[in-house]
Amino acid sequence: MAISGVVIVWMLAKMAASEKELPTDKVDAQTAQMLNGLLKRIDPWKVVNSSQMVYLAKASWENSVFSNNYCVRSKYLWYDAENKTTYRTLEVSAKDTSATNTRSLNMSLQVEGGKELHDPEEVVVRFLHTVHNLLPNKNANDCVDLGQYAFTVMYADNRCLILENPVTKTKEYSSCTMWVTEKKQTRPPLCCDFIFFLLCRGSKDTKLTTFDNTKCPDSNTDSNASGQS
Repeated sequence: MAISGVVIVWMLAKMAASEKELPTDKVDAQTAQMLNGLLKRIDPWKVVNSSQMVYLAKASWENSVFSNNYCVRSKYLWYDAENKTTYRTLEVSAKDTSATNTRSLNMSLQVEGGKELHDPEEVVVRFLHTVHNLLPNKNANDCVDLGQYAFTVMYADNRCLILENPVTKTKEYSSCTMWVTEKKQTRPPLCCDFIFFLLCRGSKDTKLTTFDNTKCPDSNTDSNASGQS
């Protein structure tokens, strides 16, 4: 999608999300239909349920991060159609002078909300820990829930997913993360990068950190990798 088209979609989506009265008598049926059509282009499932490896490409923080030393990615596991839930890993690799250490856990993801124009979609993430061989359970997929977090969808297409992190009382400005499906890219797709800059730059103290996934270790060559939780 061209940048101009993306900006139009984003602006209309934000306008629609900010007008809690939409649709009203002031908005004719044709306009409401157009907004609905544009909003449908924002589809977080294209990344959430992607069978590709998904990489953390960018994040906005209050403090800078040595992103060159870290790789954060997510591998597809399976999809539970009955519960509309995707299961993935969350893998963090840290490189030091001698080796790359990888830690991994499993998570479930669901997309909720978005039924009304003013109702933004959220990606609900539950971090999981396996209880197989720890409890007398028979199913190797049985897990306990370590915590649940809801991330507001700022933008999403088949190439990137931009999420707003949960707001806390101690954070004056919201922060964001961008996840991409393209492998071995030094920078995110241009349209996604532009939207991230518009939505997530926050205050003058906010640092926009780029993660270079070309430096991620290959899955079959990771050293000192822990087993998945």
